[in-house]
Amino acid sequence: MPQGSGERATDRAGVAVHRPRDDWTAAWQPLRDLVGHDIDPPGTVFGPDRVEAGAIRRLTEVLELDCPLHHDEQAARAHGRPGVTAPYTSVWSYAFAPVWEPGDAGAFPDDGRNALPRTSPMQSETFPSAPPTTHIFATNTS
Repeated sequence: MPQGSGERATDRAGVAVHRPRDDWTAAWQPLRDLVGHDIDPPGTVFGPDRVEAGAIRRLTEVLELDCPLHHDEQAARAHGRPGVTAPYTSVWSYAFAPVWEPGDAGAFPDDGRNALPRTSPMQSETFPSAPPTTHIFATNTS
């Protein structure tokens, strides 16, 4: 699609995808209006897998993140945690539903460089009022 053609970009499913040349401010305004409001469902939400200490260690190791909450059981408990806790920046990677599970068709419909997975947690109602998109960015968790 030529830039400035006025046509909307779409993903493989034909859903409109907003590109920077679109009027992104208008498209995102309903979500921007929710800034400062709690949009999380009530209660505790569990991800598909247990978060185990080894996964937390591997993540914090490459980041050289030395906060004791992430590697010291006693320090984490002293701060009211049941044990070592994952950094909040990793919450999405633990909370999203799997993209592929055993027995499913391949996660990607083709081997193209920009192929998108057949399913994605970003195609859900993760952010009510957000325009359709293939990417996600979050700055806060509750």
